[in-house]
Amino acid sequence: MFVAQCFCVPLSGIPGMGMLFLLEKGEKMTNEEKYRQVRHEAVCTGLVLAAIIVFWCLAGFGAASLDIRVFHLPLWVVISCIGTWVFALVLVRILTKKVFKDMNLEEDDRG
Repeated sequence: MFVAQCFCVPLSGIPGMGMLFLLEKGEKMTNEEKYRQVRHEAVCTGLVLAAIIVFWCLAGFGAASLDIRVFHLPLWVVISCIGTWVFALVLVRILTKKVFKDMNLEEDDRG
């Protein structure tokens, strides 16, 4: 049975998401499961974007009052530009390892 071969993650905090099935490698998905996974990936990507924007604002405006210089640049410039880029890379790496699933989007794999 399919449910015995995967485990479910409750997504009750996200409207309309219900349960997300995390598949074992090589497992087939129905179209409904694919759409649910794609929606989950889109929501998580949006949350990562919001986190990057918040980090950029806090790093830039939060460090603006400090009189610290790095490579003859104010600290807020370095943190808001380079720090935001590094933060985004880390979050994207987490997305690709933990959230995104490799799946065939062509047709219904099961049934």
